[in-house]
Amino acid sequence: MSMLTKNTNNFLIQTAKKFPRLIFPDLCPGCQKIVHPGHSWCSDCWAKLAIVMERQYCQSCSCNLGPHQHITSKNRCSRCDGKTIPLSGICRMGTFDPPIDDAIRRFKYHGQAKTGFSLTQLLIPILKEQEWFDEIDILCPIPMHWTRGLTRRFNHAEMIAEWVSKKTSVPTINLLKRSRLTIQQAALPRAARAENMKNAFLAKRQWNIKNANICLIDDVMTTGATLFEAAKTLSKRKPKNIYAAIIAKSENINN
Repeated sequence: MSMLTKNTNNFLIQTAKKFPRLIFPDLCPGCQKIVHPGHSWCSDCWAKLAIVMERQYCQSCSCNLGPHQHITSKNRCSRCDGKTIPLSGICRMGTFDPPIDDAIRRFKYHGQAKTGFSLTQLLIPILKEQEWFDEIDILCPIPMHWTRGLTRRFNHAEMIAEWVSKKTSVPTINLLKRSRLTIQQAALPRAARAENMKNAFLAKRQWNIKNANICLIDDVMTTGATLFEAAKTLSKRKPKNIYAAIIAKSENINN
């Protein structure tokens, strides 16, 4: 084979490898701009991510903390101190602000799994840093009612849990199922959300979770009604601790 032919073949091979990227370039999960090879986010969205991911928050209720806000000896902030929270702790990747908000919407409502994967890759190291994570026995995604699954085609919380599981070796088990179809939380005011989720879950009887450490997985938390109801349901089966991990915390009741 001549040197010219060899060089030509190498050029064609390298071009063929790049061809899918030329037709379907990688897009930023936040703004959908084309990103440079080897990068998941554009530089603008990455700068915004640094801000929303660094905000301090209460690890009991996930609410943002002010610069001088006091945390009690029980790790509670002024918003959740004195309230009953059925979780032993919670961690989050960031707040439901740009660019996380649009990325979650694309993942959740438009089936962009790659966007959800990019978000989860940011959550995983944060989750692994939690002092309680090494104790976790089971990852439990928040279940979706089967009728809603027909329109969305997949359970986003389950996908997040599976991605976390692959990186941490903690098994994902669907411990819960929906007992009824609820109104979407985003359509309800704050006062109605807890009532909407009341008795919305059933614990699957085939799983013995007594003395187990469980981490619930979901995408967005606003009032906490969904996560808290799921935790209350599981607590009847006598686990040791129930924690939660979410992609984002929203302070906007309209989300």
